Amino acid sequence: MQHGVTTGTGRILRRRGMTRGGVFVALLLLCGACAYSFRGTLPPHLDSIAIPLMENRTPEAGITEDLTDLLREEFLQEGLFKVSSLERADCRLDATLLSVSERADNFTDEDVVTNIRLSLRVEVHFVDLVEDRELWVDTFNEFGLFDPDSETRDDAIDEAVEKLVQKINQRILSDW
Repeated sequence: MQHGVTTGTGRILRRRGMTRGGVFVALLLLCGACAYSFRGTLPPHLDSIAIPLMENRTPEAGITEDLTDLLREEFLQEGLFKVSSLERADCRLDATLLSVSERADNFTDEDVVTNIRLSLRVEVHFVDLVEDRELWVDTFNEFGLFDPDSETRDDAIDEAVEKLVQKINQRILSDW
């Protein structure tokens, strides 16, 4: 008879010096790794972020306000940075809405439009205010679809804005 802790595969762990206590510690470490926060990977001096109202280079009204508000909400919910005023922030996220475009995306056999693709193009600058340097500049393109018979243009704008917020958030984390 073999002595030891049996795994789900029937392998005995004691042979390698692993006891029940060792298994418990290993599980704790594994769980701790699962709870690891991306916060630890960012430069340590970046604790707070300013997100000024986005500049708008299009004739569209309301999109920049929605995108700015959603970006602020995302950072508040994620807890990655404290959202603060420009005077108190360690970094700044500047963004400009460059374009809004629409085009037919799907048609029926009778050439009736069934989906319209609404695209937003945004340029974003992420600036370290403590070290007074630009960390990166990137342009993001996202879209939302809407059926002109059953949905509104605003539905597509909301979809594109949500996608942009996720992409910008991912971009901030990707370099660290």
